[in-house]
Amino acid sequence: MKNSLKILAMIAIALTISVGTAIAQDVEFQKRAQKNMTDEQKALVQLSQEERTAAREAFKATLTDEQRAILENKDLTLQERQDAFKASMTEAQLEMHEANVASREAFRESMRSSMTDEQKAKMSEMQERRQDRMQNMTNEQKAKMQEMKQKAKKRGMGGNQ
Repeated sequence: MKNSLKILAMIAIALTISVGTAIAQDVEFQKRAQKNMTDEQKALVQLSQEERTAAREAFKATLTDEQRAILENKDLTLQERQDAFKASMTEAQLEMHEANVASREAFRESMRSSMTDEQKAKMSEMQERRQDRMQNMTNEQKAKMQEMKQKAKKRGMGGNQ
């Protein structure tokens, strides 16, 4: 059951968050970014995380046995599971997904518009350093980093929840 919840979480995240925003999943990056946030921005992040958690739980509650079986099927690749799961989604689930995507985009836009020029410069600098580190990592190091991110998500310490 834990594995199916892990897979469900991965599918839900994959469906609601663009792969291009992997920077936000870096726990260390998030901690450094929060040091530069105002209290209002920190409150906005906290509220957004709570809303995403609630939306994820509401989505989980709509899963059918067939959908759970798809998520637990180890014979399928991750991409095949995602495709099969997406094809099995009900109209209500698709609407929930679209609402979650819209909510995420609204959050991103509110954060972007609230950032000062100094914050934007610091974030840009941090992103550049992170990208440089990622390019210089071996595949083994990248896999270890991914494992650490997943463990942190389980503890509720970061990532795009």
